[in-house]
Parts: sequence; C-alpha cells; structure tokens
Amino acid sequence: MTTLRIGVLAPEALDSNGDAANARVLVARARWAGLDAEAVQLRSAGDFAVRPDVLVAGTGADQDLPAVLDLLQEVGDELRGWVGDGVEIVAVGAGWELLTESFETPSGVVQGLGVFPGRAVTGERTTGDLVVQSTDGVLVGFENHVRRIDGFDTTSALGRVLHGVGDGHGVEGYRSGSLLGTHLHGPVLAKNPALADAILRRTADRHGLAYAATDERIRASDETARAAREVIAKRLGVVR
Repeated sequence: MTTLRIGVLAPEALDSNGDAANARVLVARARWAGLDAEAVQLRSAGDFAVRPDVLVAGTGADQDLPAVLDLLQEVGDELRGWVGDGVEIVAVGAGWELLTESFETPSGVVQGLGVFPGRAVTGERTTGDLVVQSTDGVLVGFENHVRRIDGFDTTSALGRVLHGVGDGHGVEGYRSGSLLGTHLHGPVLAKNPALADAILRRTADRHGLAYAATDERIRASDETARAAREVIAKRLGVVR
C-alpha cells in the first residue's frame, strides 16, 4: 500500500506559531479518506535521502534561522529537485522567507533557496487577524511577521487581503503549481481545509490514488473550521 509521506522541516525550530501542525492536518485528513499517510521529521541532511510527497515548513524566531538555512543549503539541490518533481511545498512565515530568492536580516541580506520567486524584505512588525479572499473562498488566519515578500508576479498571489496587511500590496501569499507560501498562521490548513484538500488530491493523483473528502470526520472538521471562519469574519466586519 502506498504511504503518503508528509515531511516536516526542522520542526523544533520552525514551529513558533504551531505551523508544523499543518503536517498533522494533512496526515489526519488523508487517513480519514482511507489513504495511508505518515509525518516524517526532516532535521538533518540524512533525513532528505527519501523524497516526501509534501514538505511543510513553518515559522521560527530569527535567532533559529541560521541553523535551518545551513541545513537547507546543504540539501538545496535535493530540495529544488523535489520541486521539479512536483513535491507539494507548504511554507509559512519564516519557512516561506527562507525558500525565496533572498531575505533581509539585521546583519544584511542572505541568499535563500530560490524555490519561491521574490525577496523577503524587512518592514514594520505586523500582528493580528488576516483575512484573504482566494479562489477557494475566504481564508482566515493570524499574521505575525516583520518581513514581506516583494518581487514576484502578484497574479500568483494566494488572494486579496480583506483585513490585515499580508504582503503589504493588497495581496497575501503565493500559490502556483505545487507551491504554497503564506503568512497565515492558525495553522492555515486546519482553519482553511480547502487548501489541504487541494494538496491531498494532487498528491494522491500522482500515485494513481483518489482522495475524497467525504468521511464524517472530515465533514465535522470542515464544519468546525467554517464556523470559526464565519465568527472571525463577522467580528472583523468582513463581508462574505
């Protein structure tokens, strides 16, 4: 039986806002849909020997990022090869920034992995609710970042900001092919399961499998997330 492997990048360093839980969301929904799935921790170069189907990269404190970047640079060729092979990437906050072309730090500009287009540039600290209109409907989450992403085609943005700041250009995130980058914490896939379903459908399809979000546990989880999004949207006065 095919097992879907959900890789979690440096989970101890990149889980400041619970973003590593995006992997648990994917594993749970895959299993509820009758597929075999497991989460694998990617802590060292040796852990990259086997390609995952999805790579989850969360956010972390700036002081923890150099060690993560060292790891990424060591396995950069493998990681870029994964993207070329269609591995799904879910990158949130600093995890997204590390995978862009470059990102600013207090000591200067650091070269990123170049998996995502654009540059992470320093701005004002932004903290609060973030609501985004996307092709999958209204997305909600919490943003907490000091960098924004510049220099990419905003037609590939995840969506239009309805409340909050996002990337500061009226848009938030990046979504193209197998790449998803965002400042939405929550974790984003738990609060917005339509994103998780799209990832799992593509992943299952690459293995010749079918992903169907019809199990009662999936429906119950979806209803909980829908109700939470509605409460947040109403509280913020966002028209849905």
